[in-house]
Amino acid sequence: MRMEWRAGRRGWAWLLFALLLCGTGGALAAQGATFTPLLWEVRSPTTRLFLFGTVHIGTASFYPLPASVREAFDACPAVALELDPTRMDMTAIARLMTYPPGEGLADHVPAGVFEHVLRTSPGVGLPAEVAARFRPNWLGTLLTLMVAERQGYDPAQGLDLHLAREAQARGKTLVELESFEQQAALLDSFSPELQTAMLSATLDSIDGGGAVADLTDLLQAWTRGDPAAMEAQIEHMDAQLPPALAEELNRRLLDERNEAMAQRLDGILAGPTAHFVAVGSLHLVGPNGLLQRLRRGGFELQRR
Repeated sequence: MRMEWRAGRRGWAWLLFALLLCGTGGALAAQGATFTPLLWEVRSPTTRLFLFGTVHIGTASFYPLPASVREAFDACPAVALELDPTRMDMTAIARLMTYPPGEGLADHVPAGVFEHVLRTSPGVGLPAEVAARFRPNWLGTLLTLMVAERQGYDPAQGLDLHLAREAQARGKTLVELESFEQQAALLDSFSPELQTAMLSATLDSIDGGGAVADLTDLLQAWTRGDPAAMEAQIEHMDAQLPPALAEELNRRLLDERNEAMAQRLDGILAGPTAHFVAVGSLHLVGPNGLLQRLRRGGFELQRR
């Protein structure tokens, strides 16, 4: 599905939000449907959950999912996702992404960054006059999505959307670990310095060809089911920002959200109902990732 701006505001809002917050993309044409899932079984005295690391965009080659994922999903009457992507208000999302009339990106970023946007965005299919309406925190995400989309990826093939639809079709309970309002507020709460630095890093990466390479490396690490390689990708992304801003990004985007998610998982594990839990893969790895938080909480984890 090639993104076309004549498709209208609701179309690009949905496409953009599909990549929001730790989604990945890249070229997998040569790798087919085979991947090693980032999947763990977590047990407590009263129940169990399966924790699956996802990517938020994909291709038809992702399906059917590996047998281990399908069996874990079948075993659970409840499914927990970061968000339910089938019920988001795209009109509200579109309003949050752009400035109101009379205000634009040029009013909020240095002139050099704004000029960089006008030079680079048309090359990935985003007209300069459209880019100039976006807030910086959303624009960098949109440009990354458009690069991934040009590599053959489609948010409609994302794992979260697939799992949500499958849960609904089979009458499973569907639980949201976060809300759209929380995720949108998070992006808007990044410091102006971080928002500008992230946008500049995205533009530099697109210009230099690094965006495609980074997306490919990240998705290849996910395809191999390699937690250490996923963690190395976080370190690589951090290196593109000044240290203080990288610390802010990790703390706000990953660590604080991981703490809140871990508390939700603690509650699930204290109850009687088995859950299949799917979150962006970057939430799993690292010293403050969900895997280590669950281990520190005394839970038994087994790779599936």
